[in-house]
Amino acid sequence: ERSSSAESSLTMSFLTRASRKAPLSTLVRAQSRALSSSENAAETDNPRFYPVYVHHLSKVCLEHLQNTRADWLEQEGLSRGLSINNDGTFVLNFPPTDDNIDNGRIWTSYDAVKKQHYLSVYRQKLVGRFLIKDSKPDENIEAVNHAVKSTVDQMIRTLTELENKST
Repeated sequence: ERSSSAESSLTMSFLTRASRKAPLSTLVRAQSRALSSSENAAETDNPRFYPVYVHHLSKVCLEHLQNTRADWLEQEGLSRGLSINNDGTFVLNFPPTDDNIDNGRIWTSYDAVKKQHYLSVYRQKLVGRFLIKDSKPDENIEAVNHAVKSTVDQMIRTLTELENKST
């Protein structure tokens, strides 16, 4: 039995290796399928794939990106820079510049003090943090999912406006 930190580091290196070969949509679908099905236990024994925990809000962000914004992901070069963190959050890295300089990233995070989830971005001159959800236990899942998708769309609009102004 692997320790959780060893499993996470193995998962991270798999995602990094696979992300060079497979589009984001393939990775997210593969992770969702492995996480949602206990009958695929044999699939997790494959030494090239290890299941990872993806927080529900991060999963909704990633699925919305793959299902409705795949063209934007490809255009921005984000289809190959996915990493899943131990806490179920994710990081999508923009490809580095020609001089191999960091070109930004999009990520999810959780503020334990405020009990709020965020979608954050830094790219060129923009540093932004968009509230995905604060902890309200009485909200239904459809309303939460809709709010997350709206936040993702707002972030994309903000990034697109910035890029249009700089060209």
